[in-house]
Amino acid sequence: LLSRVISNCGAKEIHGIEINPKIYSTAKKLHKNFNIQNSDSCFADLSDNEYDLIISELPLGLRVSPFTSDWLDFKITDVSYGIMANSLKHLSAKGTAIFSCLESIFWTTNGLKFIQSLRENGYYVNAVFKQQDSRLNTIVPTCLIKITKEQSETIFVAQCSHDINANKNIISNYKHKVSTDRIPKNR
Repeated sequence: LLSRVISNCGAKEIHGIEINPKIYSTAKKLHKNFNIQNSDSCFADLSDNEYDLIISELPLGLRVSPFTSDWLDFKITDVSYGIMANSLKHLSAKGTAIFSCLESIFWTTNGLKFIQSLRENGYYVNAVFKQQDSRLNTIVPTCLIKITKEQSETIFVAQCSHDINANKNIISNYKHKVSTDRIPKNR
């Protein structure tokens, strides 16, 4: 993921966080010039940084000992909320955060409370791209979620597809706001 981002966005400074020691070791070898730390993303110290782009593949359904975020009025029990809270705190004013996660974490009572807490702190979920096939060959529904500090009139919901041309159309509609309606699943 880090390699793809680097090759596509031309960032001058890259920071990475990886908890798995083997993946961390590989990332350090591949990206010697970047700041990559072997740490837990829920609690990694990011205090000296502000990010224009945050990208994370969140763990699927991992729990954490309950704690309250130091800036959100929200009790965190799911690792995904912890990672989002820790990283979004450092999102720049014009920045974008994109998370791949369980679709259900945003539509539960707890998820809606998390979104409300984000809104109260100036953050907005303004796109959800449901993934056609779930991650890691599981049957768990996953999605890509876009969070910014810029308010969107309505949330854009789309169903991603195996068809590359259909996905280009979905992304074009989002970028150009041709439609904010749910795009039906392609058959």
